[in-house]
Amino acid sequence: MKKTATLYSFFGFLKQYFYFIIALMFFFLLPATSFSQGATCADIEPFCAGDEAYIFPNCNNSDPNCISDAEPGPDYGCLGSQPWPAWFYLQIDDPGDLDFEIVQNTEFDANGNPIGTGLDVDFIAWGPFAQGDDLCDYDQLQSFNEIGCSFSAAPIENFTIPNGQTGEIYVLLITNYNQSAGFIKLVQTGGTGSTDCEIIFTCDVAIDGGDQVICDETETTLTTTTNGPVQSYLWYLNGTAIPGATNDNLTVSESGAYKVVANGVDCDQPVEDEVNISIPGLISVDLGEDQEFCDVASYEIVPNIVGNSSNATYLWSTGEITPTITVNTSDNYSVVITAETCEVTDEVNLLFEDTPLFDLGDDFETCFENLIVLDATPSNMDADDVTYSWSTGEITPSITVTEAGTYSVTASFGNCEIEDSITISARTDLDINLEDDFKSCVGESWTLTATTSEEGITYQWYLNGDALAGETNNTLDLTVTEDFSGIQSYSVIITKGSCTGTDDLDIELYDVSNCVISQGISPDATSGYNDYLDLEFLSDRVGGITKLQIFNRYGTIVFDKENYVNEWNGQDKNGNSLPTGTYYYVIDFASPDDVYGPQTSGWIYLNRNAN
Repeated sequence: MKKTATLYSFFGFLKQYFYFIIALMFFFLLPATSFSQGATCADIEPFCAGDEAYIFPNCNNSDPNCISDAEPGPDYGCLGSQPWPAWFYLQIDDPGDLDFEIVQNTEFDANGNPIGTGLDVDFIAWGPFAQGDDLCDYDQLQSFNEIGCSFSAAPIENFTIPNGQTGEIYVLLITNYNQSAGFIKLVQTGGTGSTDCEIIFTCDVAIDGGDQVICDETETTLTTTTNGPVQSYLWYLNGTAIPGATNDNLTVSESGAYKVVANGVDCDQPVEDEVNISIPGLISVDLGEDQEFCDVASYEIVPNIVGNSSNATYLWSTGEITPTITVNTSDNYSVVITAETCEVTDEVNLLFEDTPLFDLGDDFETCFENLIVLDATPSNMDADDVTYSWSTGEITPSITVTEAGTYSVTASFGNCEIEDSITISARTDLDINLEDDFKSCVGESWTLTATTSEEGITYQWYLNGDALAGETNNTLDLTVTEDFSGIQSYSVIITKGSCTGTDDLDIELYDVSNCVISQGISPDATSGYNDYLDLEFLSDRVGGITKLQIFNRYGTIVFDKENYVNEWNGQDKNGNSLPTGTYYYVIDFASPDDVYGPQTSGWIYLNRNAN
């Protein structure tokens, strides 16, 4: 038999043990589950094996607050002594055999493996009990209910609950025979049965809202809900403790897995909850202001996106799923952009319109003989759908003008407008032409003709500034009479509307007014009359005199001149004066004359002594 353990003050040990637990609390947040223990049967604690080991600090001789020996009353079977007791009970969930291992050691690693010095541990187990039974009924904690017991000196003990049935309850007492400080691990190692963890009262902590995707903010505050008083909180991000995060709420601004560990006043162990928070970052979309287009065939809608849209998807009201769309019809267009699980939307109204097409024409001059209509009626749309604004203040498609000036109009269709202008000038002079001035012989008849490109005009002829009654055609017939003297000025005025045009010509008698070849000349006379053989009338009439020859009475040529007009005044070829006498002339015409034919000849008297 083992040696008897020395008894220590339970309550002093328990106090020391309490502070020890607080100091090591976070160590036991390892894969192994941490529970509390009952020092007496009345304080018996529930236990379930679950998927993890149950590791707890032992009671020992270094803690004066622990109970040094189990209470009397139960049959402790093989246990020669019961130092530093820990009472537990468990309930069967799935039926079958259940194999357990009890390990006492000075230290365990994070995976629940003993890495220190093994310490002698003992146990006894009773059962089964039914639900509702008094588990601390000493009459039941007897040998007939005993299912396992060991008082060996080993640091590892094993026991089995054979053929456990659902709902059965078993009591387990574990003692620390070694008495040294350390830890005890209780774990189910095998069997087909399982323990019911619902019997264990635990405090719950929950992060409100669960997993979240924050779309409309850059941060969010996580809050917690617990079912009892909580002494402390500690928050983690992706498994790493967040310094200073010890409140029941946490404001977060980055994506990740957030966990909170809460320690409650009445809880057997720390409790925790974890949520996944996704904060994609703010994203917004703007399709721009509503727009109206003029003469635009199509328009590409390009969203202005603020935020991370690298993996965004698009759904347009047209059904298209591209980042941009090109449209050509008036409508209200919208897009839904999804970034991760966040959606943003915007819409824009587009109006496609045409600009009215019209042309007031080129600038022009006018005499305002007719009404002038300026027309801005469009060729590409109904005139009634267009609004008009003329510089005259009129608002009709066309206007009538009667004065010179610059006229403009703005034609509008929706927000599409176009302006055109035209300058109308008053003509000051109509195009009219008469023949050149000319000379005439007495008795000749002429027809004066006014030539013009103008249409719709009236004529009025004038002589020396006086209107000729009845002469309102484009021609004027006249005959040169003997009383025709000096220069006679004929003119015509044409009129169209407010415009007029005029031209004139002068008619003058030849010096040889009777237009016959003179029979003699007297170059020495002082009167200046009849000094030359003047054939100007004849030259004009036949288109020129190609040659004049003067012969003396002996038939010798004393003078000749091509293209003659009036150059002979009695001189010979050398410019010497010929004597008084009768001379013979031969005249050749450029074209036949009605009177003299193609050539004429005759005698002319040269009077050298005329005074």
